[in-house]
Amino acid sequence: MKPPIIINDHGDLEFYSSIELAEREVEPTDIRNNEYTFYDSEGMVMQTLIVELPGRFFGLDITVEHVRLSSSTVYRREELISALIAYLERIGHDRINLETMELQEMMNLIGPRVLHER
Repeated sequence: MKPPIIINDHGDLEFYSSIELAEREVEPTDIRNNEYTFYDSEGMVMQTLIVELPGRFFGLDITVEHVRLSSSTVYRREELISALIAYLERIGHDRINLETMELQEMMNLIGPRVLHER
């Protein structure tokens, strides 16, 4: 998996510098409802899993659901490219130029817009 991690929420894209940051942003309910598609920067569609981990709440032992992302063998580069073109056009880039770019060139334009870096 090659960051940034891209979360596609029906055309609204968010970019995260790590898997851990993307996992923290997403709620298990949204995964159950298939709200998002997750990609790495090369177009790999990431698998999602909901795991239950032990936790504490007001002194009580509880289980807490967390989202986990993992790699897959499915690549949808063209789907990611289409989403990136639409996103970059909305933020002011020229569509004609975008349509001639390779995926990595578009990811370079995204670089400064990566959210939640640490």
